[in-house]
Amino acid sequence: WCKRSSIAINGGAAETPTSGKYFTIDRTWSPGDMINLSMEMPVRMLYSDSRITDNIGQVAFARGPLVFCLEQQDVDFPIERARVAMRPDEVAKLVQVEWNEDLLDGVNVLRMPGILAPDRPTNSNWPYFEASSVGAPTELMLIPFYARANRSDDNRWMTFIPLSPKLNV
Repeated sequence: WCKRSSIAINGGAAETPTSGKYFTIDRTWSPGDMINLSMEMPVRMLYSDSRITDNIGQVAFARGPLVFCLEQQDVDFPIERARVAMRPDEVAKLVQVEWNEDLLDGVNVLRMPGILAPDRPTNSNWPYFEASSVGAPTELMLIPFYARANRSDDNRWMTFIPLSPKLNV
């Protein structure tokens, strides 16, 4: 989950640690010494194994070791109507990592374009209707999974979000 990392001491030249190994710093420390650890953690779109049939046609998002989810408090429509509107090769361009200091004393959230799937016509009790569009554009805000279920009595969330029909290939 970390593509690259580097360690610099007191603003000196950065060293690249070997993946899967301990990085040893052997030195005499002085007051005010500072270590800067930089870890490249791009947002990733995740698919489930196809044997998990309930997740077919859906994706989740992760950054570093954290998985994110869409929580009902962050949209003004039923979360079951949310759709992801991007391909995996568009994630770096379309998903924004944003620090939200108001959420649980501060967490990174993911903001991304989404689609609000059409709802059935209000004049029909029939559960099927003609698909005249893929839905309306909307913005989705995903929070770290560990932060869910802390803000409301309506604690619904989705980790795997359906792909928009035109992208579900």
